[in-house]
Amino acid sequence: MSSRFRTIQDRIADHSALDALARLNAEVELRLHLEMRKGRVFTGDLAKTFYQQFGISAKNLDHIHAALKGRMDGMSECANLHVEQLTDKIAAK
Repeated sequence: MSSRFRTIQDRIADHSALDALARLNAEVELRLHLEMRKGRVFTGDLAKTFYQQFGISAKNLDHIHAALKGRMDGMSECANLHVEQLTDKIAAK
């Protein structure tokens, strides 16, 4: 029995709105990352400052924060695993 699949694709002719949104989200994420590296905690005052300054919704800022936190947690976990691997290699020698 044969089955057929169809893939439908649509291309957006003008990417300017998506490009602008991507640039804005990247800038917000970078600034938020810098603030968090300074030791600031993502609480009401920092969040309010950010969504007012950049003109984005609180929900969008929450999504950017969650993505950033996930990336930072993943990098930390990767670094911990790397330390464990190096420790095991040193112990083996």
